[in-house]
Amino acid sequence: MKNGIRFSIRRGSERGFTMIELVMVIVIIGIVAVAVAPTLDIGSYSVSNGAELVASDIQTTQLEAMSRHIQLTISITGGSQTYTYGNGESRNLAEVNSSLTVSSATPITFNSLGEPVGVTVAQTITLASGTSTQTITVQPYTGKISIP
Repeated sequence: MKNGIRFSIRRGSERGFTMIELVMVIVIIGIVAVAVAPTLDIGSYSVSNGAELVASDIQTTQLEAMSRHIQLTISITGGSQTYTYGNGESRNLAEVNSSLTVSSATPITFNSLGEPVGVTVAQTITLASGTSTQTITVQPYTGKISIP
């Protein structure tokens, strides 16, 4: 003992992980990630997110037409990533997924009662990304918006 300080060295009883144990855990996590990754369908997730966004914009257009007592239209150009809705607002679906496209046969105009004008059959809007697709349906007369 020097100057009243006692030193003790522990050997063999130290706790912790060895480098080999850490590397093995990382390798096992990597193998599991490679095995699980193909089962995840990220494309369909972004298509359903896009469908929710488009349905929300359709409903926004419908509600704004009713609250302002005017006719408002949502216009979608087939095979495009952009569309206009409400009072001239535009949306770019590339923000959700760069390969996401939306198509619709005709613009949908809502009157002050929230009814689609001149629509006698259900209108469908289709979103696609790769092999994943999702449809949105707007019912005639009621304007009910659904994602089947």
